[in-house]
Amino acid sequence: MKYDLKKDRKDLYAPGSHDFVRVTVPPLTYLAIGGHGDPNTAAEYTDAVSALYASGYAIKFAFRARSGDDFVVGPLEGLWSSDDPSSFAERRKDAWDWTMLIPLPPAVTDADIRVGLDTAVRKKPELPIDRVAARTIEEGLSLQILHVGS
Repeated sequence: MKYDLKKDRKDLYAPGSHDFVRVTVPPLTYLAIGGHGDPNTAAEYTDAVSALYASGYAIKFAFRARSGDDFVVGPLEGLWSSDDPSSFAERRKDAWDWTMLIPLPPAVTDADIRVGLDTAVRKKPELPIDRVAARTIEEGLSLQILHVGS
């Protein structure tokens, strides 16, 4: 049976869209890659997301080869920042810094990550996989709501 973080942690991945919900987000390990610029037009963003997914699937296959178990590659998540906070209200996406993330299941080991990243670099040398790294984030107590729209 495939492990699916979205199903296992519905409290984190299936919020409502009408009211904020208080959740405690545990430490989670993610594949992460950062960059700068408008995610709708920057080639760097497109390449970064492609590198994340290539890495995520390579890690999935390394994990399955080692353990015999399987998992669903997690959803794309993002952290957004800017030296100029008004760029968010003014929708000046070219001023945004971003870190894109894909969560990994708890059973994935550092060795799985190393094997997967090495494989991804060999299979997709044109992508910036060398910038992809595992990162643990502990958000703790948070408010969340489902964003609907653009």
